Amino acid sequence: MRGLGIDAGAGSISLAVVEDGKLIYSRYALHKGEAKAVLGRMLEDMKQELNRTNTGTIDYAAGNSAAAFLFPKAGQREMADRVMALLAGQKLLYPKAQSILEIGAQTSCFLTGLGHDQVLEYAVNGECAAGTGAFFEDQMYRLGLPLESYSEYTDRAASVPRLAGRCSVFAKTDLIHRQQEGVSAEDILLGLAYAVVRNFKTSVVRKLPVHRPVLLSGGVVNNRGVIRAVKEIFGLEEGELLCDDGGTIVSAAGLAVIAMERKVRVDWERLCEDAGKDMVSSCEGSCDGMATFCDCSREIKRKSEGKRLPAFPYEKAKLHKTRAPKPGEAMWLGVDVGSTSTNLVLIGENQEVLDYCYIRTSGNPARAVEEGLEVLKPTIDMAGTAIVQTAVTGSGRYLIAKKLGTDQILDEITAQARAASFLNPDADTVFEIGGQDSKYISVKHSQVVDFEMNKVCAAGTGSFIEEQAGRLGIPLSEIGPMALEAKHPVELGERCTVLMESKIVSELAAGAGKEDLCAGLCRSIVRNYLNRVVVNKKVGQVVCLQGGIIHNEGIVSAFYEMLGDRLRITPYYDVTGAYGAALEARDASEKCTCDQERNEEIYKKNRAWFYAGYDGTLLPDRKTIGIPQSLMMYKFFPMAYQYFTQLGFNVLLSEESCEEIIRISQDVTQEETCYPVKLLHGHMEWLARKGVDYMFLPCIRTIRHETSGVEHNYGCVYMQTAPKIVAKTLKLKERGIQILAPVLDMDMGQPQLAKAMIQTGIGLGKEKEACQMAMKKGAAAMQLCDRKSEELGKEILASLKPDEKVLVLITRNYGISDPVLNMGIPGELLKRGCKVLNLAHLQGHSMYLAEEYPNLYWPFSQHILTGAKIIKNHPNLYAVYLTNHGCGPDTMISHLFREIMGEKPYLSVEVDEHQSAVGVVTRIEAFLNSLKHVENRESSKREDNAWGKCNPESGRQERRGQERSELGSNRRESCAAGYDGIPLLHKLQKNAVLHLPPLSVYTELYARWLRNRGYMVHVSPDYTRKDMETGKAESISKEYATFSAMAGQILRQEKRWNEIPGGVLQAESLQEEEKAQKEGREGCLVKVLQP
Repeated sequence: MRGLGIDAGAGSISLAVVEDGKLIYSRYALHKGEAKAVLGRMLEDMKQELNRTNTGTIDYAAGNSAAAFLFPKAGQREMADRVMALLAGQKLLYPKAQSILEIGAQTSCFLTGLGHDQVLEYAVNGECAAGTGAFFEDQMYRLGLPLESYSEYTDRAASVPRLAGRCSVFAKTDLIHRQQEGVSAEDILLGLAYAVVRNFKTSVVRKLPVHRPVLLSGGVVNNRGVIRAVKEIFGLEEGELLCDDGGTIVSAAGLAVIAMERKVRVDWERLCEDAGKDMVSSCEGSCDGMATFCDCSREIKRKSEGKRLPAFPYEKAKLHKTRAPKPGEAMWLGVDVGSTSTNLVLIGENQEVLDYCYIRTSGNPARAVEEGLEVLKPTIDMAGTAIVQTAVTGSGRYLIAKKLGTDQILDEITAQARAASFLNPDADTVFEIGGQDSKYISVKHSQVVDFEMNKVCAAGTGSFIEEQAGRLGIPLSEIGPMALEAKHPVELGERCTVLMESKIVSELAAGAGKEDLCAGLCRSIVRNYLNRVVVNKKVGQVVCLQGGIIHNEGIVSAFYEMLGDRLRITPYYDVTGAYGAALEARDASEKCTCDQERNEEIYKKNRAWFYAGYDGTLLPDRKTIGIPQSLMMYKFFPMAYQYFTQLGFNVLLSEESCEEIIRISQDVTQEETCYPVKLLHGHMEWLARKGVDYMFLPCIRTIRHETSGVEHNYGCVYMQTAPKIVAKTLKLKERGIQILAPVLDMDMGQPQLAKAMIQTGIGLGKEKEACQMAMKKGAAAMQLCDRKSEELGKEILASLKPDEKVLVLITRNYGISDPVLNMGIPGELLKRGCKVLNLAHLQGHSMYLAEEYPNLYWPFSQHILTGAKIIKNHPNLYAVYLTNHGCGPDTMISHLFREIMGEKPYLSVEVDEHQSAVGVVTRIEAFLNSLKHVENRESSKREDNAWGKCNPESGRQERRGQERSELGSNRRESCAAGYDGIPLLHKLQKNAVLHLPPLSVYTELYARWLRNRGYMVHVSPDYTRKDMETGKAESISKEYATFSAMAGQILRQEKRWNEIPGGVLQAESLQEEEKAQKEGREGCLVKVLQP
């Protein structure tokens, strides 16, 4: 009795034949998008091998869902899921394994508890962790290296650079920037292996136990870099990792066993006969019970809905004219060192292009520049003169400028805008999609007035095309022509390249043609750019499209489909960055000579006040309380330090976030969280390893904002629970460390804070009176630090000259102070001579926001939006707004922040695990260059004074001394008397129709309540896929799904609601409750999203 198992994956196919409990045949091969053809060849080879050895035919066969779809006429079949297949294969091939760690091209999973006396547990990857295995192949293709040589490169690595591991998009961003810093390919590839394995441990394994020995499964068994990373990260000793070539066919062997156990008969001759036939034609007629995996008629109908891409004719050769240099002519060189390509442009005295070249970077920018100079050498020799000046732009500009010996360095935004304006004086908008970063630029009078670059999730769209071309086995130059030939382009979505890639894999498995996939890929990348980068920025009448992406006719046609006759293809489109740099080299503009040292004094003073008295001294006869330098301890440390030292304890503050803290956090984190909370793990573990007796970190339930319009101002769920979550993860109790995590309701004012701290002191065995005295000193220290910061800010603002510009860092206090979370931005700004303040320097505590945002109960959002209003109204202030990727509140507040700022320029930077500062520096330099052309002026919608509707001092005096409960009572009475208890309902006319969103049973309760009060109510239908797609198009970050669906439904139905003045906002305001961190802003955000 013989069984065949077919495991068709996203990147490879495995075959296994099992007879009498033994593996007698196996094969593994990559398919590059040609799954059916490759499987057909593999079956034919297997047939010949079986015939050659006279071992007979196949009696039984089973495959996974993808493999079964390939042969719908092969007779009876039964599919087994991956967990069952892995378990069966492990029992056959590796019976001693207690856990299975599988990293596939697109999917990954972890199984543990395989022993007789253990409980089986398993976990699979989420959508953001998809594609981790295929990522190795993608990066080797981008470097121009064969996948088989990956291990050879990692064997030669000298170090393991840290790369972001949240998902493959983040890792690629870091990887490319590290290359531009000059890190070797060997080190980067090893760092990538470690990043992928760390991500697997954090996002898949999480808290599951890792029983040993561990079986490694998937194509990564051939990657020695991954094997090394698995051993180190999971702490496996010699013999505890089972890893050999058999790991590639574990699932296939398991499927063969399952086929025999279930006696799944197969027509062997027909199976081989069907191999290689057209997939769609083989689907027609019968699905043989496969409706779960493929409904053929529905699939074909869905594909027919896609529209063909419209052609946009342009002649590439005519857009790249050059002329020969004159003897003795002066020349200037521009160099653009990008992630995908390195470009050089040589211009003459009249600024015309004498010569240019477009070189593949291939992970080695220095070598690419050398090749480019060799290409230009004949032209330079023809002129017979030396190059007057060289300017360098691109992500590798600092490395190459040093090698070329030039100090003319400029950011990509300035370079691209300069070239566009010179080549097309009427240009008012520039679109540029690079290999890693995409850019939107608004130009006025040939100067940059606004710009935007992709956030992390929208990174890498340009290089993604190359990676998919490699995976599909299509020459890169053929992607565009094939896209234009597509009759039914496939819809691939637009969220990020990880999800697009997952969609491509599933569509390939469903039988989509490569032409349709190419067209869908081109259209999705354009939508991703428009919806994630441009968003609702102003798009003018003359839009210049630039970048190497224009070599792809499909991309250009997709832009033409969106923009129509406004689209222009800039001459020298693939080297415009280098052209702009050459023009700047000719101008040789002066550098900034601002007073850096004087501006740094501001930050030195703040640090001195924060650390006042602390020097890390530990007395031997005292117990030690560890304090993590993380989260809200950047606010409370002055108080905590004075309090505990007065009670006779040592205080040990963890180091500022650094490489060691990051490494520790990556090793010990068991859940995917926002980056600040992930770093908290590292800080607390660092303290635990120092042997502290206690660890202090309060749970922040509420935070006071003096003019808040809600009863309570809640911290996010991590602020309320992180200390206890991390303590449990790190097993501090078992290690003899007591966690001191008092719950602080700071909405109740200083008495509640003092009460909680005093109770903590009493719990440590101290007298109440001593605790009270210590608390007075601690509170005074914190108040002094806050007061001095505000006074310093007030002093600086009062001394500003009319034309002077000040940058204000806007985010939570720990995001400003933590050197990892702020990504070194304060230092980069100071280094460039900027005067820098932060939110603590602005006296915004008493600005009244409740009228505009009646239910804004996340306290940091009140602080952030208060800062936005102050900056908008002050002519000298400009915002640098830092958000955290994966932070729910940040995704919502960013919309409101953008609305407040209006046309006033500000820099927005999304912070996460990506280590390299290259991308951040680009954004900083571009922002500073654009501000040179912005005139300081007061807002046209200026409030009563520079601080808003309430003077900070008078407002504070009015509210000082009032009890919080009294304020809450007054608000409730006002609400009930004015508009029946629902915000904004008093503005709705009784004869207007109120539309309610679908909120399960609550919608009907709302509707009945309103109808009883005389309102006309319409209950909106359940959300549809189209609602979700429309809402996602308006999303700029990781907004949660229900918000996207609701926003999409409103925007689609808005035309029907025109008879309701402000009806959209009123309809959705009913969702505002004080029970979660996001819903309290939903109504406001829907208003912002309306066109």
